[in-house]
Amino acid sequence: MWGPGLSAVISSLIFKDRIKKTITLFGSSVFKSILFWGLPMAAFVLFGEYSNNGTSVSRLVIYLGGVFLFTLGEELGWRGFLQDQLNHLPKWKRYLIIGIMWELWHFTTRTLSGSVVARVLRPLLFIMPNTMLSYVFGESVNKSKSIIVAVTLHAWYNLLFEFNNINTYIIFSIAVIFWIVMLLNWDKKIKLEKVTNR
Repeated sequence: MWGPGLSAVISSLIFKDRIKKTITLFGSSVFKSILFWGLPMAAFVLFGEYSNNGTSVSRLVIYLGGVFLFTLGEELGWRGFLQDQLNHLPKWKRYLIIGIMWELWHFTTRTLSGSVVARVLRPLLFIMPNTMLSYVFGESVNKSKSIIVAVTLHAWYNLLFEFNNINTYIIFSIAVIFWIVMLLNWDKKIKLEKVTNR
């Protein structure tokens, strides 16, 4: 999963005089980026379905740390680098290109089983959902300038498939409202942030 991230780092070093970067790890607010990731994940650890089946909190925290690192590898490439370089394009072109590249990056998992026709059609069918996700992730990142925001949304997309139970869906639904409110108010200073910035 670090292929896109490593490509982004290498490209940034090779073409450092020619690239424009507006998106950073924590964007315009370290505090809000940490909150964006941290609160829903804390709820996931405390109230997730598996919290009642003997899985220790420490094991779960280590697992989520791994989720963060692996997802960061992809998002450094897609949102942290490529999106910035395509920002001069109309939105539909930008997110379509990112969606196609994102899907092609996953082609091995889509072509492992089934008939030849299924192996060809499956990646084609996933281009549109990935383009729509690229739009949602991309616009959230444009608002916050934070790769952490993209990592959070991407990680939750994966968690919904891995832990597909009612508790996960409830936590995710509440998290969506929380994220929307955060993004709509991202440019506003909050009291705790004012204190930490002094």
